[in-house]
Amino acid sequence: MRLSGKSETGKTGLINLGNTCYMNSVIQALFMATDFRRHVLSLNLNGCNSLMRKLQHLFAFLAHTQREAYAPRIFFEASRPPWFTPRSQQDCSEYLRFLLDRLHEEEKTLKALSSAKAPEKRTLIEKMFGGKLKTTICCLNCKSTSQKEEAFTDLSLAFCPPASLENVDDCGVETSTSATIPAGETPLNSVEINGGCDAVTNEGTTKDLSAEPNSETNSELNKGQENRDMSQRLVGKNTPSVTDLLNYFLAPEILSGDNKYYCEKCASLQNAEKTMQIIEEPEYLILTLLRFSYDPKCHIRRKILDNVSLPLVLELPLVPYTLSSVVVHSGVSSESGHYYSYARNVTGSGPSGLQNELDAEMSKEWFLFNDSRVTFTSFQSVQKITSRFPKDTAYVLFYKKQNNTCGFNTNSANGLWVNGDPPLQKDLMDAITKDNKLYLQEQELSARTQALQAASASCSFRPNGFDDNDPPGSCGPAGGGGGGGFSTVGRLVF
Repeated sequence: MRLSGKSETGKTGLINLGNTCYMNSVIQALFMATDFRRHVLSLNLNGCNSLMRKLQHLFAFLAHTQREAYAPRIFFEASRPPWFTPRSQQDCSEYLRFLLDRLHEEEKTLKALSSAKAPEKRTLIEKMFGGKLKTTICCLNCKSTSQKEEAFTDLSLAFCPPASLENVDDCGVETSTSATIPAGETPLNSVEINGGCDAVTNEGTTKDLSAEPNSETNSELNKGQENRDMSQRLVGKNTPSVTDLLNYFLAPEILSGDNKYYCEKCASLQNAEKTMQIIEEPEYLILTLLRFSYDPKCHIRRKILDNVSLPLVLELPLVPYTLSSVVVHSGVSSESGHYYSYARNVTGSGPSGLQNELDAEMSKEWFLFNDSRVTFTSFQSVQKITSRFPKDTAYVLFYKKQNNTCGFNTNSANGLWVNGDPPLQKDLMDAITKDNKLYLQEQELSARTQALQAASASCSFRPNGFDDNDPPGSCGPAGGGGGGGFSTVGRLVF
């Protein structure tokens, strides 16, 4: 039985526990990372009280609860960085890094304790989100080089200075013209301010973020021209893209002046050239746009509000990636604001799937996760968000590698991995079944209470029209009269 409270999307929201939208938006992005979710749910963690076990429990409820929204209290307490003050604004990117690092280190420790033989080299976090960068520094005096390799789980992309963007060469990162919005030519102008987390939830003004624009295309049009036209409509031809920022990140850098390189062969500081190369691509490429900078005059972290074009497909450099999730920050400073996320189901379906990216974009299979509320949306809404609401900017992006394998055996014995999530372990299913029964009882009690209130109201109705009660149409979260005139369908509530 499908309860009335469940969203028509079939997805479950996360209740804001008091300025926890930074966590909610990240958890929804991780949950919508299909391959990661499936492997988390498949882990045998019985008898373990690890953070991964708590994440598995949370994912199981998001997938199978009948509730409209789930309260992740246990996971929040277990995953909150110790320096995060409860009920205060926080940075979702900082939380994400801490969470992935905790899960990674915890798995390494548990493997070492549970097995006398050498544990498997790579953890689940490394397999799903781990990549490797190679940094090469060449002394411009003696031409000697030094190299260093380092692992990463996300890349932080700085905004290009105007003069720099024009001179950045293609460093192997490309935007697919057959299924993406092409990059603009003009660099970003550094604007101001934003950051952290949410001020309060579910109160204040509403914004219609999921109203779908009218489609100006059809399936018979040329796909490439269609996307170029869409680029002009949604983000403007002067908008830089994620591809620009990625190429800027990988572009050669001259180390000179106060930043000279100490060359051991020359035994002195020398001018040098520094280059970076991605030598191992992760299954999920996480990109953080560095929108915050410290203003010494005002003593606050300011935000770059510039729009950035989000291509559906990236080539890094020859490996195709498709956009999976976008975490958006709404606000003008790191001390206030709100996080929400856009996401869709993307699997490593192979290069052939890339030809249908435009069709997928038009198919309304994107979801808007705004704390407790989940609604359908489209890629057009994702691309157009900053042009419609200048304080709402893409902050953290998830891209999924498109290949035929992700380093795991996804063919379970019963075959359920092929088209869906793995079957839940008995204790998880029992907990969900118990909670769903409890929720049904809560719904029935609520329905009876409302019926009694309606009957009581009809008995006290005065036909002369006199009414000394509060006026209809409260703006509060539980107000009547249609929520004060705001349509709750397809709107973000802050």
